[in-house]
Amino acid sequence: PQHMAPEQARGESVRCDTRTDVYALGTILYRQLTGDYAHSSAGRASWDFLRAVAETDARSPDEVARRHGRRISRDLQAILMKALAVSPNDRYDSAGEFGRDLRRYLAGETVAAQPLTVSYWLGKHIARHRGRWVAGFTAMAGLTVAAAMWFWQRERFLAEQVVLRTQAETGEKAARDSEVRSLIRVARQQWVSGARAEALAYLARAVRLDPDQREARASLMAAMKQFSTVYRASPSVKFPGEGTHTVFAPDGSWFVIGLGSDQIGFGIWDTETLEERLILPGNLRTIDLKVAPNGRYLAALMDHFDPGGEAKASVLVLAGPDGILSRLELPHAGGCLAFSQDGEKLAVSSMSRNEKGAKFGGVAIYDVRDPGNLMVSLPLRELSRPDFARIQFSADGKSLYYTKQEADARVWRWDFESDQLVRTGIRLGPDEWRPLMINSVQIGSGGDFFVAGQWEFVMRWRDLEDRQERVWMDQVEGASAFRGLCLSDDNRFLAGGTSDSRVIVWDAESGRRLAELRHSEMVEQIRFCPGNPDLLASLTAIGTLMLWDWKSGQPLAEPVEGGERVLSIAFSPDGERLLVGRSGHARMWSTIPRRWEPWVVDVGSPVDAVDFTGHGTQFLAT
Repeated sequence: PQHMAPEQARGESVRCDTRTDVYALGTILYRQLTGDYAHSSAGRASWDFLRAVAETDARSPDEVARRHGRRISRDLQAILMKALAVSPNDRYDSAGEFGRDLRRYLAGETVAAQPLTVSYWLGKHIARHRGRWVAGFTAMAGLTVAAAMWFWQRERFLAEQVVLRTQAETGEKAARDSEVRSLIRVARQQWVSGARAEALAYLARAVRLDPDQREARASLMAAMKQFSTVYRASPSVKFPGEGTHTVFAPDGSWFVIGLGSDQIGFGIWDTETLEERLILPGNLRTIDLKVAPNGRYLAALMDHFDPGGEAKASVLVLAGPDGILSRLELPHAGGCLAFSQDGEKLAVSSMSRNEKGAKFGGVAIYDVRDPGNLMVSLPLRELSRPDFARIQFSADGKSLYYTKQEADARVWRWDFESDQLVRTGIRLGPDEWRPLMINSVQIGSGGDFFVAGQWEFVMRWRDLEDRQERVWMDQVEGASAFRGLCLSDDNRFLAGGTSDSRVIVWDAESGRRLAELRHSEMVEQIRFCPGNPDLLASLTAIGTLMLWDWKSGQPLAEPVEGGERVLSIAFSPDGERLLVGRSGHARMWSTIPRRWEPWVVDVGSPVDAVDFTGHGTQFLAT
């Protein structure tokens, strides 16, 4: 009777089938595993025992096994209880199915007697593949620790960069303030001695060095009121304040002067008659000024000042040669402008500070024909510097390139066809370096980039559709910084001025150094002669100008030095003349050997900028 199934105990022989045999096999396995029978017969009469078999479930295998000092797994308990179910429908259908479930248990697989839950399946899988799971968890833990270390080091590096950048800005501001105070002191000494023109020149330099220095601006304005000849920068063109930006129209028919004054923002004059064509009044200071390549539009980015001299906002003005087309108020300050080659797009980069003083910036692209239509706005939240975001359109007008001053400085590209911002691989230095900034970017007519950074690296990149390819890189020992780059008109030669008083000339195609020109001071400006790239003009920090035949490494004439400091230089379009702006006058020099003789034009005030008309027959000095 111990192996009798419930239906047999009830006398229902017609219901006996293979499941009855499964029950009998279950009682045998139960006895072997627990050491006792599924139903206890101790102290029971035969009829009472049969009723217990027919109506009650088998005793818990785990409890019975514990009494005999044994333990049974949960899977075996479930298999036994399924085989010993009171109802035949709840048992295995056959002994074969019963045996297969036992074999699955022995193989460490899931058994049919247990509900197939996620946790049950996962536990069996881990037990069956314990080595793999241990290796996987170990690798995951290692990756987690490595990622945590990387993020920690990255945050610490960025924090260090912020501290270094803050210290550098503080040092730069202190040095600038010291130099401005020194210039003001020298200007006052010159004024007392009677050299008023020299005093004005020193004050103008102080204001250009730090336009926000109130003492310098106040001293310059006071001197201007006492020395009326400062307004006679030209016999016919008069304007108050400083002419900070000068641009000719492409056809040379008109020019525009951007000012920094409390009366006029900028003015447009006719080149032939010097008649006033347009004046934008207001307490404005020009930040950047650009004329579209087609000559139809002029864009000016200006700071608006309140009566107390504090910059409140930026103003973007779009004008034609005869009138204002649009004026937009921008809630930020700083930046620069760039027109596309067809003159239909205008890009504006800007930077400002939020309420907490943190810097942020962006690049906005406008439709020139509909200035109110902002085509693209690219916010940039990375760390930046005040001279942030130099922008330039590609020659085909399909892309806008710009640089950001961040820990990992790169050239970025906005693709107008896909409307996507591309973080290019164009960066300074070897791949393992993390440079602080890119100081200068030149784009050749073929779309190749020449990049110069803070360190001693100059390189050429080729920007392809799917990647950026570095063509060559040169490390100039001792050149801790490049002041700028200059590309010859035929794109054959590249020149760069270094902080250790040298000019390096490269073959733009191969990157081979062709010449090294030594100077007595740091070189600030470089110009190749149009039509004759063998000639090169260089201007040092102390205002010394030299014209070089760089292939021979010899200057064509004695340096232009002494007297007033040279402030600006420009070649005529035909390359036969070099215009030199100095304090109080402009000089025209011949670039033809043995004709290094000047034609002097006395304008009576410091010359801040010079430029030629497109046809090269006239020049403008401010």
